Formats: sequence, structure tokens, C-alpha cells
Amino acid sequence: MSIKLTEGDLRRVFPHARETYIKALLNEQPFLEKNGILASPLRWCHFCAQIGHETNGLQIVREDMRYSAKRIMQIFGLGRHSARVMWGEAARLAGKPYDLAERVYGLGNTSMARRLGNTKSGDGYNFRGWGLAR
Repeated sequence: MSIKLTEGDLRRVFPHARETYIKALLNEQPFLEKNGILASPLRWCHFCAQIGHETNGLQIVREDMRYSAKRIMQIFGLGRHSARVMWGEAARLAGKPYDLAERVYGLGNTSMARRLGNTKSGDGYNFRGWGLAR
């Protein structure tokens, strides 16, 4: 059983989605089907949950990284992320997108950098989150 996506269904799931995301999902149904995303309601729901979370309901195109110290701790703090950022460090990184991305996705977090394939200075920032694009 394959799911057939409609614009109305997508707008019910993602009411504040960018138009480009809605069009992309509708246009790329063959790709989604080929890769098993539309094979069952459960697979589609898991996919929607993941992309919805990563893009704030299909609104964010690229991770900004311009976070407050409090938000840095919520996302990348000790026990939440492999970066294990501490409060003092979060205060220093607040409002500095390049430095934060390098610390959490780049060479400042060797396990994550290795997992993501980020091997040189600048990779953490250059290859930060892209939502569904890229």
C-alpha cells in the first residue's frame, strides 16, 4: 500500500509550512515512494515527525545557530548532545553562529565531526543543518 500525498493533507499536518516545502514534497512523491517513505502510514508518520521537528513544521530552511546561552544549553548542553556544552562556554558562544557550529558540529566536537565527515576547520558551520534542502 502506497500513500498518495495531497496538498490539503500536507497543510493539515504542517499548517505553517513554506510553500517551497509543500511543492517539493508533492513533486518528489516518486522519490519518497522509491525510498519507502510512502510505503506505510507508520513510515510516513515517522518521516513527518522527523522533518517537522528539524524544520519547525517545515518553516526553517537552514539552521541559524544564533542562539542564546539558555537555548544552547537546551540543545547542546551536558547530557543532551555529544558536544556536552557547559554554561560558561554557552555564554561565550551565544550569538556567535560560526563559533557555535564549529564547537558542536565541527572539530570542537571530534565524535560528531567524525560521524558527519567534517574534517577541516569551517566544516561545522558550512555543513550545519539544512532541513530538507541540499
